[in-house]
Amino acid sequence: MPVEATPGVKMLYLIRRRPGVSHDELVMHWFAYHMPAVIRAQQEAAAAGRPHARRYLVTLFDAAAEGELPWDGVAQLWWDAPPPRPPQPHGTTPRDTFQQRAEPYLPWATTEYVVLAGTEFLATAPLTLNAPPYPSTRSGFVRFTFLVKAKAGTNYAAFFDHWLHVHVPNVKATLEQAGGFRYAVSLSLTPEAEPYAGMAELYFPDVAAWERYCALRRPRRHGALGRSAGHGGAARQHRHDRHSVTSGPPQALPRERRWLPAARGVQGAEAPAAGRAASAAPTSAASSACAAAVGCRMSQKR
Repeated sequence: MPVEATPGVKMLYLIRRRPGVSHDELVMHWFAYHMPAVIRAQQEAAAAGRPHARRYLVTLFDAAAEGELPWDGVAQLWWDAPPPRPPQPHGTTPRDTFQQRAEPYLPWATTEYVVLAGTEFLATAPLTLNAPPYPSTRSGFVRFTFLVKAKAGTNYAAFFDHWLHVHVPNVKATLEQAGGFRYAVSLSLTPEAEPYAGMAELYFPDVAAWERYCALRRPRRHGALGRSAGHGGAARQHRHDRHSVTSGPPQALPRERRWLPAARGVQGAEAPAAGRAASAAPTSAASSACAAAVGCRMSQKR
C-alpha cells in the first residue's frame, strides 16, 4: 500500500548553539522561555483566525562519545501551508534569551510520510502540577534520526520515488521484524535549496531492538538509501520525547497520527545518553538514486 502524505506541511528548524554556549544552557532557555512563547504565539494566531502551526514538537540530539554535536536539536511545527520564508534567519536580531544562545536558523519545509504510527506506544498527557500544561515530556523508548544529504546533480523526483517505494518498504519490514514501532520520513519541498533532502526517524522500545534491526539489515540491503549510506544521513539516539501543544484540545493531540519525536530529560534534569560516531561511506549503487545519499551515522555508546 502506498504511503500517504500527512496533510499540510511540516516545518523543521535545525538548531545549533553559538560558540561558548553549552548544550544544557541552550536547552534550558529553549524549554523555559522560547517554547512557551512559540506556543502562545500560535494559540493567539489561531484565536484571531490567522495562519498558525497546529502542533509543535522539539527533539534534542545526543552528543557523540567524543562530545561532537553537529546539531543540538530540531523544532518541528505542522502547518496547513508553508509560512512565508523570513528575509533573514530567525535570531539574526535575537528576540529572547534562547535566540541569544542559538545560531540564527531558517525554516525547512517538508512533506511528512508516517509509515508506522506507533501512537499506542507514545502516550502522553498534559502536566497537572504546573501551569501551563505544556511543554511536557515523554520517555521509555529509543529513537534514531537520519538527516539525508543528496549528492550534487541528484534527480530528486527519481530519488524520492525510490526512497518512498523501494527503500521505505524494506526499512519498514526490517523494523517491524526487529520490534520497532514507529517510522516516519520527511521529504524536502525544495531539496535544491536545503542542506538536506529529507529526514527519517525510527523508534524502538529499547537499544536491543535497535541492535536487532542493525543485524537484520546488514545482509539485506535496503535499496537506494541503505546501499549508499546506511540510511544516508546523520543518526542521533534519544531516550525521551518532548511534546508541546500549540492549539486545539490538548487531550486529543497526543492521539493524532502525526510525528512524535524524541527528546531527553526535562530542562536537563537527566544526563544525556552519548553516541559513537561512525562514517558510512557510500558504496556502489544500482541506479542514480542509489548513489544519491551521503552522510554519517551515530549510534549509542555502550
